[in-house]
Amino acid sequence: MYIGKARDLRNRLAQYFHVDKNGRQGDGRPQIPFLMQEVADFEQIITDTEVECLFLENNLIKKFRPRYNILLRDDKNYAFIKIDFGSEIPQIQIIRNPDSKNAKYFGPYSSVQKIRETLHILRKIFPYCASEKVGSRPCFYYYLHRCPGVCIGKISLEEYKQNTIKKIALFLAGDISEIRKELKQQMRVAAGKKQFERAAKVRDQLRSIEIIEERQKAVFAQKVNWDFISNFQTTDKSAINVFVIRAGRLIDRKNFILESPAAKTEAEIISAFLENYYLENSDLPKEIFVPIEPGADLEFLKKLFAGKKIKISRPTRGKKAQLLKLGKTNAKDFFENWAASQASELSRTTLALDELQKILKLRKLPFRIECFDISHIQGAETVASLVVWEDGKMNKQAYRK
Repeated sequence: MYIGKARDLRNRLAQYFHVDKNGRQGDGRPQIPFLMQEVADFEQIITDTEVECLFLENNLIKKFRPRYNILLRDDKNYAFIKIDFGSEIPQIQIIRNPDSKNAKYFGPYSSVQKIRETLHILRKIFPYCASEKVGSRPCFYYYLHRCPGVCIGKISLEEYKQNTIKKIALFLAGDISEIRKELKQQMRVAAGKKQFERAAKVRDQLRSIEIIEERQKAVFAQKVNWDFISNFQTTDKSAINVFVIRAGRLIDRKNFILESPAAKTEAEIISAFLENYYLENSDLPKEIFVPIEPGADLEFLKKLFAGKKIKISRPTRGKKAQLLKLGKTNAKDFFENWAASQASELSRTTLALDELQKILKLRKLPFRIECFDISHIQGAETVASLVVWEDGKMNKQAYRK
């Protein structure tokens, strides 16, 4: 029903049972009386550190999706770019859930299409290899001149990591100015050694980078790395807009939908989003701007940022406050478009169900469909599998073997 965290379990639980002089139960949050009407028991898990506690809480909320927690929708649109250092040749992949420590992650991105476009640009500027090991056969992209040949030993692994993987990581982190400096230096060195073909390739990379940099809007004169978090809230859902500022330029805008119980405060929603978003985000800013006063809700997040000198603050005027206001407008627009698409999808599903009901001559609309498949080997070793379709979607949690 609800998953929470606390340094002192006794004090935390006492808040739920407390009744004030007006007969109101809880710590002031309006959802507590409803929660306490249904709760029957509680259980606890002890962790060594507060950061461990953050990760555990995040994982349990994703697993059980409790009705009284704020949930970042586990939508297929949310994905990460992963640079995996676990293989001999580092691999660049699109993944849904960060799953390895020996890797670097960038995201989450609001759509897989956005990631594919980014990787398409990357492969043109910094051709990267698709093979996991060095061998005698080149990867597919080598024939398309989109791999430098590390898979067949044309360049060394160290050179590949330094000249390709490092630059890709800088590009994904939004540090284009640093890449530009490196490329200019490499071009001068190559020209000095009369390696004109090499110098020409670096020149082309430099031009591509400069075109991308020109497209990015310069928001601040200083080369700052900031994130702006804005929120648009309805009864049971919230839309979050993230403006990503790197080196003073607006390099990305990300949008997310959160499912929240009624009467959750903006502070609770922002806090829940920050924990979800930054637990799995390797591209951390120097400062995060939010539309609320950073209070006790963000204390655990500060532990996560320990030693990284990341500040969380609320601007009240000037350009920073204007960006937060603009972010709220973007969040509202995103929510309205998302809600319209959901309604359209529901309408299509209802029409399809109605047609299916007529064809199969059913008494009711088939909101749940279960499909079984039985296999065996000459009558022995029988295995059955079940897939479930519910309310217009495949319900993978209900699959059984």
